[in-house]
Amino acid sequence: MTDIWLTCAPIRDYWDQSGASIHSFQFANGVKLGSLPEWIKTEKALKFLGWSRRENIRKYALIGFTVEYNAESLGDPDPDWKGPKARSKQEKAIEQILLANLSIWIAKPSKLSYDTILHFDQPGNPESIRQSITTFGLIPHHFDADTELTVEDFNAAIAIHNSICSLHRNGNLWTASRLLWRALSERMWEARFLLLWVVLEALFGSSDPREITYRLSQHVAFFLGCNRKEIAQLFKKTKSLYSWRSKAVHGARLTKLSEEKSAQILHDVEKLARESMSKIFSDDKLINKFDGKKREEFLDDLTFALIP
Repeated sequence: MTDIWLTCAPIRDYWDQSGASIHSFQFANGVKLGSLPEWIKTEKALKFLGWSRRENIRKYALIGFTVEYNAESLGDPDPDWKGPKARSKQEKAIEQILLANLSIWIAKPSKLSYDTILHFDQPGNPESIRQSITTFGLIPHHFDADTELTVEDFNAAIAIHNSICSLHRNGNLWTASRLLWRALSERMWEARFLLLWVVLEALFGSSDPREITYRLSQHVAFFLGCNRKEIAQLFKKTKSLYSWRSKAVHGARLTKLSEEKSAQILHDVEKLARESMSKIFSDDKLINKFDGKKREEFLDDLTFALIP
């Protein structure tokens, strides 16, 4: 017998003064972001979680992601899935929530995230909890920890989510999106920094290993820059940031890098990745370019475009 299931990801420790988060936002594939139903914060609904996590959700989770779907049981296979290994409908729901959270970060980075997934087989009934999962959520850069999101930011995120959900799984942008989430869920500075560079190399790297620093920096600068001055500044900054990537990859000692400097370098690379993804996902033509076989040719051609 098919039942209606609900998967929920409570958002902890996020609130804003603008009131944007009190709205209900509808993302792709049935994902919603809105006020967390009170029944989800009851002892019965959270009984599989540790005391600390239960209390944090009960006291500090004002909003959450939810998605409803039909399933026969926990682990019911997703019939639309074409991957080599079967996945469940619950796993599909988790992925859609993850992509919605990633889309919000791309629209504007903030600390809005989750670290718990709850599966219920009777929405509205706290005793119908069937599984509670602790997961790695998005970890914001501390420069962005106090950012407040507006209704416009959430609407932009919805459009980005639509674009991500329509990507081909074998394409370049899907790989970059997955790696971006992995980077953002990483606390270790070196690992996060290097994963962000893998994202940028997936987007702007060259198949020719020669002069990779120059060509990648050139691609980033001409893609994101709006005029000669911006392009020159972005080219110089990207080359400088890439030099730190090379030092980290090759095991150079980074102990002389101050905490303040390392924080700024990491934030600068996050900004490059975020602005690139935001621009790409806002334009279907760019999505096709970056997911197509002529991505590098397209990026090289930008160099010769007329710059006002």
